[in-house]
Amino acid sequence: MGNNQNEREYEEKRLKQTISLAVEQLKQAKEAAEKKKSEIVEAKREVRKSTAHGITSLYTSDDFEALVELSQYINPVTDKIVDYEEEEHKIFLLKNMIRSPYFARIDFKFDDEEDFEKIYIGRSSLRKNSYQEMYVYDWRSPIASIFYRFMKGEAFYDAPCGRVTGELNLKRQYEIKNGTLEYFFDADVQIVDEFLRQLLY
Repeated sequence: MGNNQNEREYEEKRLKQTISLAVEQLKQAKEAAEKKKSEIVEAKREVRKSTAHGITSLYTSDDFEALVELSQYINPVTDKIVDYEEEEHKIFLLKNMIRSPYFARIDFKFDDEEDFEKIYIGRSSLRKNSYQEMYVYDWRSPIASIFYRFMKGEAFYDAPCGRVTGELNLKRQYEIKNGTLEYFFDADVQIVDEFLRQLLY
């Protein structure tokens, strides 16, 4: 099963690091959302102030110049609302990630590399920043398909750049509840749909 003490300590440390990163990003996302919310309120106030005369003239003017002017003020507000909704969705994903950041791991060695890379798979992705290491891969990402499709040995996945080949050395599954590692086990069996449904919903 591979559940020895060293492995358990490693996995608990890795889980703690992942949750810590998610908590940090959640704080940043909340701050960004509050800022965007304030910008929306201010932008709406500006629209009311700048277009009060234009709105009344919509009912009397035949040339729709007032409508064009109004749309110039409203479009930026709409953009800000979209940005705010994206930030709120990010907050939702991060809150879920803090409770249970991933459910699987594979150790995969790319053909042109010497070492196996530990790849954690969850319901959504998490990276330190745009350029640094990926902490968790979304289960829908190409590389995550290895977990569902292959047993240990030669494996591949199809990426936008083409087929990527290598060797799969480990398939590990986790039960994480409210940020606590309940248990994990190593498996060399292909995943069935029912199991996936239990993990992903």
